Amino acid sequence: MLKTLSAVGAGIFALALCGNIALTHCRAWINISDSLPYGIYQTTAQHDPYAKGDLVLSCVPELYAHFAFDRGYIASGKCSAKTAPVGKYIAAVPGDQVVINHEGVFVNGTLQVNSRPVLRDGAGQMLTVREMNAVLQPGEYILLNPKANSFDSRYFGIVREELLLSKLQALLTAAS
Repeated sequence: MLKTLSAVGAGIFALALCGNIALTHCRAWINISDSLPYGIYQTTAQHDPYAKGDLVLSCVPELYAHFAFDRGYIASGKCSAKTAPVGKYIAAVPGDQVVINHEGVFVNGTLQVNSRPVLRDGAGQMLTVREMNAVLQPGEYILLNPKANSFDSRYFGIVREELLLSKLQALLTAAS
């Protein structure tokens, strides 16, 4: 019985190790958040400038990353705040006029789909909307996922380009 348990444990360890090596080698990121379809995404080398609509892997600005980690929205990881990066869509790029208020996120006067912020999270805790009215400067982006439960620029505002790690492409997701 002990030999069987040891063999099973060794098998699970070997499988986890191989999976980790494969994911690292393939430059993969696993999403377990509700704000995007669950699954495996591939990070891509950045050759082209970031554009509106790109799905990106990004660190959350540090002050908000600590808040998100404390609330359980994001896990620990390799970003400067010691938190994991998140997958979000670029909703606004440098030169865009952005208004964020209690009605939602407006980019160049157009209300973004499902962008109305919620005032409480799933656990009933208060959320503060990061209200703004500004033209994005070079290196500034607004990240948004079109879901009510996404912790994105509605709550943490502008993301500097140095926090964007790579573009993402879905490999195997619950939606595919």
